[in-house]
Amino acid sequence: MLNLKIRGSVYTVPAGALQGTDVEYAREAIERGLKSLQKIMAGNPDELRKNSPIHSRQDMADLMWALDAEAWKISPRYQASGSAMYVSDAENKIYAALLGAKDGEGKPFAYFRGGKNDSSHLQPFPNSKASQYGFNAYEDGASATDPREVKLPYGKNTLLFGKLEKTESGFGKNRSFIKLESYGTDSRGTGIKARWNSFKNLLCHGLEWFTKCLCGIDSSTRESNFTEKTTSIHRAVSSFCEEHGNGVEGDFWNGLKSAAERGLTALAQHVEKLKAMDLPPKQAAFLMELEGSINRQLEGSILKEHQLETLEEWQSSGEGDGQSALAYFARHDQSGREIILDL
Repeated sequence: MLNLKIRGSVYTVPAGALQGTDVEYAREAIERGLKSLQKIMAGNPDELRKNSPIHSRQDMADLMWALDAEAWKISPRYQASGSAMYVSDAENKIYAALLGAKDGEGKPFAYFRGGKNDSSHLQPFPNSKASQYGFNAYEDGASATDPREVKLPYGKNTLLFGKLEKTESGFGKNRSFIKLESYGTDSRGTGIKARWNSFKNLLCHGLEWFTKCLCGIDSSTRESNFTEKTTSIHRAVSSFCEEHGNGVEGDFWNGLKSAAERGLTALAQHVEKLKAMDLPPKQAAFLMELEGSINRQLEGSILKEHQLETLEEWQSSGEGDGQSALAYFARHDQSGREIILDL
């Protein structure tokens, strides 16, 4: 861990984030990115789409360094290897600025990456109408792994971004979705070499996705997703939702059922939402029982990951902060690394 003082604040930069670069690059990128973020959040979304302050791939990278720096403050799990975040963004200004970014010739950097049916990140939100876009750190037609000046945290090469309206997500406010990845999926370059590079990037992206699905993004949580106990939780949720979910906040119950198909930590997010609702006695009793089952499973994952004997040891740490396992994992997706970032 490296502590950098930038604009009057101390930012802790994980060593893993510096893959392919150095501390000075990170310092300068974070400083530039924080200035850009301030300008974006003070802007008008319509104007940001027309005249984005992001004029280069380096500007995009700087913004990602700044957002990651904010995420590192609140999540030790995110520090480990980064992943994705849902950023509070009342008017989706970050989304607008990224989508509106153009080069000196007026060509957009962003390219379409599909809707919710094309992404596991949007599937937990059944009401979402969102689209997703890519923004590469490498030039059109280049290989994602070619040497270049523009560096993203964790040695990543491209950005996946989108937006979620508050009525679609259940977050209670609009969010911009941000995720760094290794390979983009566009094919905008020209010439034989560019076409080959685009094919290679797309193939590597697909293989990376397949490997993650097969092997698990985060072994500490994925391993528990396929236990016999977890299967019984999934079955119980599916059965109960089919019987009782239609008339009582149906969207939330459907979301709960969908989350159960993704794993325990996604399920924890929906349980936390439902706990805040005034549910009929039968649903409330089921939810309490379900919460206990999930907690027991996640507690085991935490103890194994941190090599601890008791949950009290973890709760007394800065990461545990006295909260239940379910409450902690409710701030992460099924990989255990996606976070909710409030700026």
